[in-house]
Amino acid sequence: MKPRPLYKWKSFWLGILVLGFLGWAWVRSTTYLDEARFLFQDDGWRLASNSGSLAARRFDGLVNPTAGVRKFEFNSKPASENNRKIPPPFESLPYAASPRLHVWRVAYWFLILLFLVPWSAWLFFHWKREQKKLTT
Repeated sequence: MKPRPLYKWKSFWLGILVLGFLGWAWVRSTTYLDEARFLFQDDGWRLASNSGSLAARRFDGLVNPTAGVRKFEFNSKPASENNRKIPPPFESLPYAASPRLHVWRVAYWFLILLFLVPWSAWLFFHWKREQKKLTT
């Protein structure tokens, strides 16, 4: 009995879906600034997608102008014209308003590689295992 072809594997199509989403997010981040904020009692987190990368930053009570309010916000606006198309894989920059806080940026092309390498390896070894079942 022949093993199922690669295009009939659920893991193949799930990986294609993830790669499609990451690619779409990368292209969108070059033209729009998308931002999600999670605000808690005295601090919060900001996730932003712009300039070809995903950025995360933590708020503290001194920097956050809406301290004491718990909420979730989502904003989207056109990005500035000076977008870098291929950013560095990872950056950790000090936040200007508070030097003890940092902004962490991960490039989308790096996230795609971080997914693509193990997913491809898993597909290859799964295929080899299926081929080995035929010979035994």
